[in-house]
Amino acid sequence: MENRFQKFSLKGFVSWSVFLWLVFEVLIGGFIVENNTLGKVLSSYLFSGFILFLLVRKISEIGIEWKAFIGDFPKDMGWIRQALLIFIVLYAFQFCLDKFVLYILSIGATETTNNILLKFNNKEANWVTEKILDSFRIVIIIPIIQEIFRCLLIRKFTEEKGTSKAIILSSIVISLFFFEFPSEYVFGIIMAILYLKTRTVLVPIMFNIIKSTLNVVPVLALVNKDGFILNLSSITNGIWIDISVVVLTALILLYYIYRNWPRENLELSQKEINQSV
Repeated sequence: MENRFQKFSLKGFVSWSVFLWLVFEVLIGGFIVENNTLGKVLSSYLFSGFILFLLVRKISEIGIEWKAFIGDFPKDMGWIRQALLIFIVLYAFQFCLDKFVLYILSIGATETTNNILLKFNNKEANWVTEKILDSFRIVIIIPIIQEIFRCLLIRKFTEEKGTSKAIILSSIVISLFFFEFPSEYVFGIIMAILYLKTRTVLVPIMFNIIKSTLNVVPVLALVNKDGFILNLSSITNGIWIDISVVVLTALILLYYIYRNWPRENLELSQKEINQSV
């Protein structure tokens, strides 16, 4: 049976994405409307919108039925308790790992770390307004793009290299594509497993939206008349607690991945890969 997903050119999709990023985020957002908050937000929405359009168009060109591609939300909700618990562990791992990476970076590159933190310590009202306007894109649109893209890659790589390699490769591609390596890589592994267990992209989208919301809300909530309370001191204080959390949660995640790694019952069948109209 022909693998329809071979028609999906990863190189072509990435090339178009880079071109759109240069146009909307760098040229328009970075230069043309640099000091216009609404203009910068609109350019980001246009960029994300075009990426989503490219994905939708490619799926249509392949000839895959959308209902079969997206899947049905599981009627048996027995999995949700375990999924929620592992998601909490995963979020704690990502949060503390990001702080640990900043701590390591601050040891050898203090100025670079301060520049990164400066984005979160910006006291200007325009910055806050921009984040509020952009929150819908970050919380809803980007998670949808990420998980549809992940589903495409898993189906494509499964046929070419097998399910195990498909999980690894799809997670690497997406974490690099969105400049969120390494924490996003681990998140991608878990989302891929949830997709294979539930056979629907709706579950990963749901958890990705929750994660994005948890990332955005604290940032907006920390805004006050004095700006953000985020600096090198707040990162270095309690760093051993962060390290301990990273180690503990990493062990739990590794155990979960080991127990749920695709075996025969989780492998995508040829029929599932090529489901079409």
